[in-house]
Amino acid sequence: MDYLAINNKINKIQSCGIYNSNQIEALKYAIYRSDINEDLFLDPNNVIPADYIYMYIKLLARKKNIEFYVKNRWHDLGFDPSQLEILIYGHLGGVNIGDITINMTASEIYKIIHDRIRSKQIEKDNPNLFKTLKNIGFSLDVINFFITKFNTDPGVSYLFEEKYTVFSLEQIKYLYTVMSTGVSIDNISNPYLSVADMKQIILNSEESRSFLNDIRAKRG
Repeated sequence: MDYLAINNKINKIQSCGIYNSNQIEALKYAIYRSDINEDLFLDPNNVIPADYIYMYIKLLARKKNIEFYVKNRWHDLGFDPSQLEILIYGHLGGVNIGDITINMTASEIYKIIHDRIRSKQIEKDNPNLFKTLKNIGFSLDVINFFITKFNTDPGVSYLFEEKYTVFSLEQIKYLYTVMSTGVSIDNISNPYLSVADMKQIILNSEESRSFLNDIRAKRG
């Protein structure tokens, strides 16, 4: 590490009058890292807020090519750094991000990106079933669940009907859980019932009580 060259660069950054103290600290952090090319952040026509510099550095440290995003000023799109980091991961993963907005939380964006990246792999591994479920009208998160379960339990295909497309993933999971025990799901196959409602109905059903009694009897 050439400390003289580093100090000269830092002095130029401090004296140019372009950067505030937080940006200077972020740039110094980049300069002192041997795995980061700080020149990417030193365009006087593209002055990047400190929080975004740190976010970009994190991506660079993880061997992500972020030059496109820096030069095209993705930090000016209105997303906060935590949102933008996830958005960039999604774009690098080749998934559609066009419908993601700044009004979504970082957690919401993460779930969307995660589901879409996972769906890409699932679609690649199971193209025919993926296409069938998508054509029926299921959301990506439900498709992911169905295909993952189908690989070990083809019985999940009982739920591959259009009437179940209006159910949330949580509702679908519970329907599958109940169905897997051999208990009928006819009385809870209502999208207006919450999972809590479904559980209460099942617990109070005669079929469920009989099933539980059988288990108790087998256990002695």
